[in-house]
Amino acid sequence: LAKLNEALTQLAQEDVIAQLQQRYLPLAPAAAEPMVTPAPPCTDKMKWIADLTYDDKNMKRPPQVDPGTPFTKQWRVKNVGACTWTTDYYLDFVGGNKPGADMSGERIYLDREVHPGETYDLALDLIAPGEPGAYQGFWRLFNAQGQDFAELWVGIKVPAPATPMPTPTLAPTATPAPIIQLTADSTHIQQGACTNLYWNAQGVSETYLFEEGEDWQGKEVPAQGEKEVCPTQTATYILGVILPDGARQTTSLTIAVSVVNPPDIVSFTANPPDQVTLGQPVQLHWDVRGDVQRVRLLANGAPLDADAPVYGSWTHYPQTLGTVKYTLYAEGPGGVRVADLFVGAVKQPPATPESPTPAPTEAPSLGEDLIGRTWSLVSRAQAEMAPIATLPGTEITMLFAADGAYSGSAGCNVYQGTYTLAAEGGLVLDPPIATKQLCETPEGVMEQEAAYLGLLPAVIRYEVDDADQLILYASDQWQLVYQQLAAVLPQ
Repeated sequence: LAKLNEALTQLAQEDVIAQLQQRYLPLAPAAAEPMVTPAPPCTDKMKWIADLTYDDKNMKRPPQVDPGTPFTKQWRVKNVGACTWTTDYYLDFVGGNKPGADMSGERIYLDREVHPGETYDLALDLIAPGEPGAYQGFWRLFNAQGQDFAELWVGIKVPAPATPMPTPTLAPTATPAPIIQLTADSTHIQQGACTNLYWNAQGVSETYLFEEGEDWQGKEVPAQGEKEVCPTQTATYILGVILPDGARQTTSLTIAVSVVNPPDIVSFTANPPDQVTLGQPVQLHWDVRGDVQRVRLLANGAPLDADAPVYGSWTHYPQTLGTVKYTLYAEGPGGVRVADLFVGAVKQPPATPESPTPAPTEAPSLGEDLIGRTWSLVSRAQAEMAPIATLPGTEITMLFAADGAYSGSAGCNVYQGTYTLAAEGGLVLDPPIATKQLCETPEGVMEQEAAYLGLLPAVIRYEVDDADQLILYASDQWQLVYQQLAAVLPQ
């Protein structure tokens, strides 16, 4: 035992025991990782843009597809939420107006990520049902957690096959009982939509189809047929027949109509509300609610924003004297709402001097030879080539307002931005914002506009020469040359 203790003491002095403890004894547990507070969830939201194929005109005129025919339905949609759609997002069938409305379609997943603000084209392979009639299938978009957040539908009409010639019967054994049938593609529609009625009367002498409350006389129809009806309110249709023995029978079908209201323009305001000095801005604000498909903003009939948000604002600089009519269109399945504002653009009255005593001579203020004048573009520069003149039939203008804003026409669209003046002709133009109208004539107008707007952010100084021409420079090279259109406006 003494020798054992001596050996252990020697091992302890040589730090062998401590090394063995570190190697073979359990290590201290790792520190627990701190809890990570999950970020708040984002919101999924979709906006329908267009039916790219098989547009059913809101089920008023569904396209015709023969029984059993394969076809592909395509939509264009836009991610207007805060979440990025991943490839785990999918479109799935959720129901329809009758059996077969799924049209043999299967769940599809997105094939790429769709970030907020981006558009995406959905394509769904389908097969037309075998039975005739109108079919409406509803599909919903689901996120990666299986939560649905948007709905689309497919609507088609499958025509009835041609009626074959009946085989003649030499000697019927018994008179069949009369058959009286009345059906519809859909018995519940939205106001403004249509549906088709189908009827079949066999073993009868005369057949009549009429709406409840109408006189049945004069409403005779063939024994079999179909008819499109577009009731504006709930209506009941009656199929009446006269049997060979003179007896009468009827059957009826009610089409329920749901009223859909157009969008509601809660507010549409202008500041200032009535009048503005030419060159000064008009601030427009609006709020649209309800079932909205599109919002448009126009000034005197010209589009300012052809795809405006439902709640937004716009700054506009009137270019000419007179009244500007601002129009807001709000479109939806239930119709269109329109709101108008009228703002007058006037000249600033000359200032009345406070006293006849002449004011002491002061140094010229920055931009006094620039501000308040309307300039028309004469030519623009291009690298190592001759200057390019403005296209015939177009006019590009520029107006510098006293509040630090510039605006004008780029040949097709109007544009606006802000500028900064400095000593010795220093001038910096912030990148302009333009409307989104497309002009097809004259040829090259859109290319001219893009080149012109692209030159503005490169400007660093200006000069008004002896010929009263405005020249804008980038570095030591001139970029744009304008000619004054109107006299100087009062400051």
